[in-house]
Amino acid sequence: MSELETQVAVLQSHLDAMVENVQKNDALLKRFQSLETRLLGLSTLRELIEQVLGDIRSRFDLVWQSLVILDQDGDIHRCLAEEGLDFSAFPELLFLRD
Repeated sequence: MSELETQVAVLQSHLDAMVENVQKNDALLKRFQSLETRLLGLSTLRELIEQVLGDIRSRFDLVWQSLVILDQDGDIHRCLAEEGLDFSAFPELLFLRD
């Protein structure tokens, strides 16, 4: 193989890797756009938490996620309880008072 052919093969390999990276980024962008559209359509905090903790892990192939809410007076927790959030279904939801 000549030096020119070697250079072409190396450049083709780099180009193939870049195209693959662009395709992965495009797929990720589409998932984020879909998530954004879905989040914008939610109307309650309970729905937001259920969506964030219930769907995002599978949608983005995450091993673990958590949501920490600073709730000094317990108002957010109380509001979610009134909205019927099943706290036991979301052990990764944490409330901090300080």
